[in-house]
Amino acid sequence: MTTTDFDSQLIAKIANIELETDFGLASGVSFHSNRVKKGDIFFAFAGENSHGIKYASQALERGAKFIVSNIAHDKAILVTDPAQILMDLGHWARAQHSGNIIAVTGSAGKTSSKSFIASALAIPKSPGNFNTPLALAKTLIETIIAKEQKQDLVLELGIDHIGEMDILLNLAKPDYAVLTLIAESHLSGLKSLENIAKEKKKILNGPKMSFVSSDAEQFIRKSSNIKTYGIFPNNADYLSKIIKQDSSGQILEFEGLEFKIPVLSSAMAKAATVALALAKELNYDLNKAAQRLAGLRLEPGRLEIRKHANYLILDDSYNSSPIAVKEALKVLASLPKPHTVILGDMLELGPNSAKYHQGLSKYMSNLKLITIGDNAQFISKDIPKAMHFDSIKSSQEYLKSLKKEGSILIKASRGMKFEKVLSILEAAP
Repeated sequence: MTTTDFDSQLIAKIANIELETDFGLASGVSFHSNRVKKGDIFFAFAGENSHGIKYASQALERGAKFIVSNIAHDKAILVTDPAQILMDLGHWARAQHSGNIIAVTGSAGKTSSKSFIASALAIPKSPGNFNTPLALAKTLIETIIAKEQKQDLVLELGIDHIGEMDILLNLAKPDYAVLTLIAESHLSGLKSLENIAKEKKKILNGPKMSFVSSDAEQFIRKSSNIKTYGIFPNNADYLSKIIKQDSSGQILEFEGLEFKIPVLSSAMAKAATVALALAKELNYDLNKAAQRLAGLRLEPGRLEIRKHANYLILDDSYNSSPIAVKEALKVLASLPKPHTVILGDMLELGPNSAKYHQGLSKYMSNLKLITIGDNAQFISKDIPKAMHFDSIKSSQEYLKSLKKEGSILIKASRGMKFEKVLSILEAAP
C-alpha cells in the first residue's frame, strides 16, 4: 500500500468497510482517553472492566478528531475489532518506512539503551516504555504522520507472555537488533528463564545485524551477523573502558575516543557502547555521536542522582527485578556513605517471588534497609535492624523522620508507585 493521507478514508480502506461519514484528517492516535491530543483518532477497545466507548466524550473534549469502535457512536467509525484495525494501521505504517528500524529488547536496560541510541544518532524513538504491540503500532503510525519515514528509528520491544515477541517482530520488522540482557523478569507470564531466553532471542532472527551484550552472550550462538558489546576487560567485538566516575557521571573510552555520559552504572556504560557501535556500523559521525551522549536525558527514575544539601537520592524507582537491584546497589556503593536502601516489591516474579526477594538479603550488609510491600518483607525479615512496612502510607511518618545523610537508594517495580516515596523524602526537612 502506498503512502496516503491519515484520515477516515484510510481507516475505511484498512477495515474494508463503506464510510458513512467522512471525518477528515487526523494527526495522531490514542487508546487512552486521558492521553488524547488534539487531532487524534481515539480507539475505543473493550477492557477488562469496561469499554473505551464510555470515555468517548472525554476523548472528544480533549480534541479527538473521531473514534474507532465496535460500539456505535455518532462520532465513530464502526468496525468489528478496533484493536486489530490499529495493528493493521501499524503494519501499513511500517510498509511506508524506508529508514532503518532498530529494535531493542532485554530483561532490563531496554528503555535506557533505546534512549542512548536515539541520543547518539539523533533519531526518533518510541516514547517512554511504549513497548507493547498497540503502543508500537502507535509509534510507527505517528512516525509516518510526522513525515519521519526516511529517518532511522529505534523501538523498544517488551514482552510479558509467550508468543508476544512474534507479534512485535512481525510488526517492527527490524533491520538492526539489540539484546541487552536475559534474566528473571515477568515470570508470571513467561514462567521460566528458559522461556525468557527463547522468546528474547527471536529478535536475532532476520535483522541485517544484531548486537548482543556480554551479559546475554552465554545464551546465544555467535554468527557473522551478531556482534557483541561490553565493558573492558572483555573479549566483546565492541568495548568501552570506564576511565573515571563520580556522582556527575562517567568518562568512557570507545575505540580511542573519550566521552562523558551523565549517568552511573556499568549497565549505562554498556548502553553507551552499543549506541556508538551502531553509529559506527551505520556510518554516523562517531565523534558527534559520542558528543551527543554528554547531553543525554533519561526518563525519570532510572538511576537518577538527585543532589540535596547534605545527601543524595539515587532514584531508580521506575521498575525493578533481582538483577536490576544488584546493579543499583553497585552504583550506590560508589556514592558517599552512609548508605540507606528503600526497596519495594518486585512484581511479576511468579510463584517463586518470595525466593527471589529473599535472595537479595545477602547483599544488604552494612546498609540501612527499609522495605515496603507484601513481598519486600522477605528481603528484610532476617536482618534484625531492618524496618518493614506493608505500604507506603504506613511508612510515611518513618520516612519523614529519616535522617538525610550520605546516599539513599529507592527502588521498586512500577506498580508500587515509588515516586511517592521520592516525594515524601524530598518534602521532609
